[in-house]
Formats: sequence, C-alpha cells, structure tokens
Amino acid sequence: MRLSCIRILELYCKVFNQIELYDLIIRKSCSTCKCPRESHDVFHEEWVNVKDRIGCKVHLNSDLKLSTREQSISQGYSWIPGGLTPNYVQKYFSTLPASKVPKLGTPGERYRDRQLLLQLPKQDLALAYCKHVDSVHHASYEDFVTARNEIALDIGYIKVNPSNAVKCQRCKGAIGGGDIGVVAPKFGDDVMWHPACFSCDSCSELLVDLTYCVHDEELYCERHYAEQLKPRCAACDEMADVEVQMQITTERKVRKVKKSTKRRESQDGTVETVTITESSESNNQAGTNEKENQRPAITQADDVNVGGEYTKAMNKDWHSSHFCCWQCDESLTGHRYVLRDDHPYCISCYESVFANQCEECNKIIGIDSKDLSYKDKHWHEACFLCSKCRVSLVDKQFGAKADKIYCGNCYDTQFASRCDGCGEIFRAGTKKMEYKTRQWHEKCFCCCVCSTPIGTKSFIPREQEIYCAGCYEDKFATRCTKCNKIITTGGVTYKNEPWHRECFTCTHCNTSLAGQRFTSRDEKPYCAECFGELFAKRCTSCSKPITGIGGTRFISFEDRHWHNDCFVCATCKSSLVGRGFITDGDDIICPECAKQKLISRNDQSSYPRLHRSKMN
Repeated sequence: MRLSCIRILELYCKVFNQIELYDLIIRKSCSTCKCPRESHDVFHEEWVNVKDRIGCKVHLNSDLKLSTREQSISQGYSWIPGGLTPNYVQKYFSTLPASKVPKLGTPGERYRDRQLLLQLPKQDLALAYCKHVDSVHHASYEDFVTARNEIALDIGYIKVNPSNAVKCQRCKGAIGGGDIGVVAPKFGDDVMWHPACFSCDSCSELLVDLTYCVHDEELYCERHYAEQLKPRCAACDEMADVEVQMQITTERKVRKVKKSTKRRESQDGTVETVTITESSESNNQAGTNEKENQRPAITQADDVNVGGEYTKAMNKDWHSSHFCCWQCDESLTGHRYVLRDDHPYCISCYESVFANQCEECNKIIGIDSKDLSYKDKHWHEACFLCSKCRVSLVDKQFGAKADKIYCGNCYDTQFASRCDGCGEIFRAGTKKMEYKTRQWHEKCFCCCVCSTPIGTKSFIPREQEIYCAGCYEDKFATRCTKCNKIITTGGVTYKNEPWHRECFTCTHCNTSLAGQRFTSRDEKPYCAECFGELFAKRCTSCSKPITGIGGTRFISFEDRHWHNDCFVCATCKSSLVGRGFITDGDDIICPECAKQKLISRNDQSSYPRLHRSKMN
C-alpha cells in the first residue's frame, strides 16, 4: 500500500511538474527520520527481471539463459540462476549464506530487493531516471552508459566444472570437478568463482542476480564501477556531470575545540569540576570532524567545477545545491557548517538544536564562544561569576550551593561549616574529617589523651571524645585480675572480677578451672581434688575426703564423719542412714546386731544406749 501511494505521487508530480514534491519522494534519505531509503521496507512488489532493469542495449552473452518469473516462483524464490535444474538450483543456494538466499517471504528476499536498489541504481542505467543532469551533459551521459554497457557490464552464469579442479578467482581455493561455479564471460569461460565469492571488490556484497562490471580486471557492482570513474552525489545518488573523476582536496581553517577542567573540593567533601570548552583555529582537511573534543569542528564546503559544478565535503562528493543542512535542508555550499554524528548542520541549526543555554543570561552559547560547564549547567565565559560579589570565577576555586556558584570567600562567609575541634571554619579546598554529625580539620582530628592526629587510622569514640586505640585500651580496656593485662578475646568472670581463661587456675595446683567444677576457700578458687585434700572432712569408714561438691550428703556424730554411703552397720553392712544405731567402740552397729551381740554374751543388763543418725 505504501509503495503504491509513492508511485501515484510520483506520477502526479511528473504530470503536473511538481519538482519540489518529486524531490522529496525520490530523495535518498527520509525527510522525517533521515534514514537511508534502503533502510525502509520500500521494495519491489512486482517481479524484477535484471536484464530489463539494466536495459536491453547491454550486449549480453548470446548463450545466456535467464530465469523467468514463473520458473523462480515455482521453486519458491524471487530469483534463480537460469539454465539450471532444480537440484543444481538447490546446490547453488546451499553455498550462500542463509540470510542472502532470495527465498520468498524470508529476509533473503528483502536482501535481494535492497541490493537491486543499491547495486543497480536506475539513475545510473538510463537518463530518464536522472533529475540533475544538465541538458548540455546529456550526450556525455549517454556516451558513458553506452561505453559501460559495451565494455564493462554483463551477467554471469552458473557452470558445472567438467574437468579437473580450477582455482577460484577470488579466494584461490579449488573448485573441484563436478562442483558448480560462477563464470563471468568478460573474463573468459575458463575463469570461475565460488558462488559465495562472486562479489563486488568494493562493497564485498554478493553481486545481485550475477550482474557485474569489469574495471582493471576487478569485479564491481554497477554502483561502485561508476564511482571508479565519476563522483557520485551523496544526497541525490546521481553521478556528477564531469568527464573524469578529479581528486581535489581543499585546505581550510578548522576551528578546533579545546576542553579543560578545573577541580576543587566542595564543602560537603565532593570534588567539583568545571569544564571549559573553547575554540582555536588550525589547518585541517575540509569536513573533518574532531570527535574527541565533543564539540564538532566548524568547516566550509567549497565549489569544484570541472565540467560540472559539485562540492567536496566530509570526504564525499555532492552537487553544489545538494550539500544541505541535515536539519533545515538549506544549502551549505560556500558556508560554514558543523559536523554532529557525521551529519552537517548550518551554524544556526546547530546552535538552536545542540548548543547549551547560559545559566546566567539565558542566551545560547554560540559555536564561537567558550562554554564553561559544571555538572549539568553551562555559562558564557563572561557570565561565570560569583552569585554574591559578581567576581569572575574563571580559573578560580568556587563553591556551589542551591544551584548557585560562589567564590571561595563568599562561600566560606555564608555556608562554610565549623570544626568541632578548634571552632574555625573550613576554608575552600581544606580537607574535612567527618564522623556521624561531627567534623574536624585534619590536624584537629586527634586523640584527646595523647593528641596524636588520627587521620585515616582506626579510633574509638567515647562520651563525645575521640581516642586512639592505644589510649583507649590503656584507659578503659578490661584487665585480668591475676596478670593485669588487657583481655582482648574470651575470658571468665569470678566474683565480678575478669580473668583470662588461662589465668583462672586452681590456687594449689594451677590447673585451669575454666569450664570445670571448683570451690573456694578464703576467696581463692580450688579444684575439687585440691580442696578435698587440703580442707575437707574425712570419712571415718573409707578415710576419703568429704568435699560436699555436687550436693554430697554426709553423717556426723560427735567428732566423726561418714559419707552417706559409708554409714553402715559394721556387722551386717546395712545402711544406718535415718535409723537408730549403737556405738560399739569405734564401730557402729544396728540395734538388731547389738541385741544379738548381747544375747551371745548373756549380759542384757548392760544394753547400750541407742543413738539415731542425722544426715548433714
């Protein structure tokens, strides 16, 4: 639908002589997005026969067989090499990249359409398609076309190599017997290329539908063949009206841009940078773009008149009236222009579209002016002033606050913070040490005990004071009760006193008590064994110490003591805990055993006194 509308408009313009509208239709780049025409999906809807496109006057090989529309479509392609069976057609296309095979409905079909437009531009093939060839040059144009068609232009064909291997003309690889290759008749029937090697020596694209030109024994598409002989206008894509191509380079004064930066530390600790952009003149080839300077070079296009008027600019050739501003389409020939993203702009358009606005005067910073920038803001050199005292800040330190800039003195007076150590303000460019909400001069940030500057070393804050690590440990660190050394990691507490684990030992044997059962005597710790040996009561029965550790219960009677388990009848060994017992000399016996003992003596009148055990 879009292509149909373009055709209707084209016919309308030609019939009613609407030249300007016609120029917009056939222009090389889109007037809206500026993309090249071939980048848009504007392709041939009808089937294109390349022989008809290049014109019937071309002297083609009489034996050349070209495929028809029906043959191509029946095999599913928009074009196939002529004179091949379907099997050889498949074999030919299998040697090409998949993206370049013109299969219907695939990107390869669109690729062929683009290459038809690029490699065989109609304005190169017939005068009827040219809009900018002066009538005085029509004969010259026709002579050029005739000579090209007779000498250079031809269509190749596919041939099965019947003999031994031959070398590919491009890659020098072998084309074996029975393999297919491309033959260009103007090189002779014995010279062959691999299908994927049959490409233009200039653009390296596959030669569309095997159509080629010969120049100095090299293969070219028609576009690049013509450009070997004549300059081509980069705007309208037509060849310039000259007899031969002339290499003409003009020297012009190019205004280069120099950018420099000034750095300073702001009051909040950040580094501020002001960028100064300025222009200077030097010799450079016309059209050179100084990309590294961000701000493009200013150049001037010159007229060249060698049998026809055209312009050399940006290392390209242009009709003089076609070298235009990318924005407004006004001619730049004989005028200064600026390159931006490889596109030319007149000074007016460049400044209106790309130039920065001055923060002070709100005027555009022109291409010939210095542009001083800080963050995202820009100033004229004359406008880069202190917001309070209006002194120039160029090449001077400055501070920024609330979207305004100040000289060092004004900034310090109004906004500078003060040191928590000495109370003085922080001058512009002075280092500032900060901790939480407090701040110090570098020399004031020191230990409150030894006055040693801390700088970037570790420190410990305590009650609004700053201590170095050594002084803090000396004054506040926890020390061991035994060795009086600082406890850095681990430790035990006994009676609210700190100990190193290795220092908390038995008073008698020095065995570590950390994690062990222990008891104390006279405020000194002892392990269970030492305490029992040194201080515990001893059992009358087993003579072992009664420590009481772990809640051990024992029996006491008069000045004698027994473990709970050792308090048994000396005769029957039954436990006397909680029972009455009778002493028999150093022994204790139960009442039953005492009675038996008395009966055996026949002396019941002297029955011993009965005692009762009491556990402790």
